[in-house]
Amino acid sequence: MAPLSPLAPLAARSFASGAAAAAERIQSQWINPTGVLQILLIVAGDVVGGALEQLSGGHITPVVFSFGWVGYAQQAFVSAISLHRLLKPPNANDPSYMISVPSGRIVTNRSCILNRILRDYDAWKPQEVHEEEHKAYIKYRRREASRDKRITEQDLSSFEALESTPLTITVFSASPNKEPGVRYRDKLWYSGMLIAIIQLGIACVPFALGGDWGPLYLTSVGTILAFATGSLPQFGKEKWGEAKRTSHRTVALTKGHHHRECIVIHGLGIGLDLEDLAMADWKKHNLLSGKKFGKKGKPKKQATAWPYTRMCTGILSICWIVLLISASGIRANSWYLVGIGALGLVQNAWVAASPTTPESQGLHLDFQGVTASDNALKALLIADQKFGGLGLALLKIYCPDLEQQEILSEWHYLQEEYGPMI
Repeated sequence: MAPLSPLAPLAARSFASGAAAAAERIQSQWINPTGVLQILLIVAGDVVGGALEQLSGGHITPVVFSFGWVGYAQQAFVSAISLHRLLKPPNANDPSYMISVPSGRIVTNRSCILNRILRDYDAWKPQEVHEEEHKAYIKYRRREASRDKRITEQDLSSFEALESTPLTITVFSASPNKEPGVRYRDKLWYSGMLIAIIQLGIACVPFALGGDWGPLYLTSVGTILAFATGSLPQFGKEKWGEAKRTSHRTVALTKGHHHRECIVIHGLGIGLDLEDLAMADWKKHNLLSGKKFGKKGKPKKQATAWPYTRMCTGILSICWIVLLISASGIRANSWYLVGIGALGLVQNAWVAASPTTPESQGLHLDFQGVTASDNALKALLIADQKFGGLGLALLKIYCPDLEQQEILSEWHYLQEEYGPMI
């Protein structure tokens, strides 16, 4: 057997010491993580943005300090300069429409709050609507079971297709008991305040035990910056724009002819002008900025950031970077900050994912009634007889392939065929 090389013991000792050093570094990182906090503050900016979309618009916006705030602050600054807005516009691949009643004028909705209210309708619709929809769905399933399977939707005309599909029309009116455009403080708002207090309480523990004020300093400054960012006035302007608070208009909100639910809202002279809200973003601020005109010489209604919004987002982005640099100096009690950031991230993710209600977005409604049928044409006729002109106005969105004259002639024929429905 060949003798071992003289370098073998040295190599073995070197390997053992390297393995021990690696284990020690990993162990020390888990005992007191350093460097990871800076990375976590940058990621998950979309979660913060979703929470701000849900809670912003008031004087105090309790979107708590969490991972992702530094990344979001930089995104907001870039968005304010390049896109002239802080909130994301509605998804162009999932449009919704506003129909003016009784004129039938159709407008593509550009309001983020109306789009989200319609998206989350299943979560806040009244119990009566659920019951009527269930009855209509049972009739629809029974009819489908006996239908001739050789006939497909492509073989049907627009009106025949409507007769074979269900439709629910729910009617609301503006509430006289609450001011329009002022958001209702719900459980999401109060939970944000509670979590912020809990975070500060956790940050006080290392200060009380050993006088380490670093976690308390970072948490306090982060909370102040988070609340300041969420309280920018432009959030409210982008949500409610310059919409009048004394609208008499009646409007309908739906996702189009493939969507089998429609929300009708009566302004009654005390509600937000939802048609204006759907048509345009908030008007541009004249201070330190010139007007922009369209092709016909009319001023454009576009979300152009106020000068001080750009200035504030720039200052706040710098402050968040300073906080990020300060976080790199934390060498002890890092787990407290990781726990605080994780708690804030869970809170913000819950807020962003929670369904929106009209009251939480400043749209206060009273339920008036519902019309649900397994035959969409019957639902439209009933709605038209209850609320003059409503059914005919909605027919334009549910039969997009027909001309105005065709719609009118067919509608009069249907009124004679079906007769009074109520």
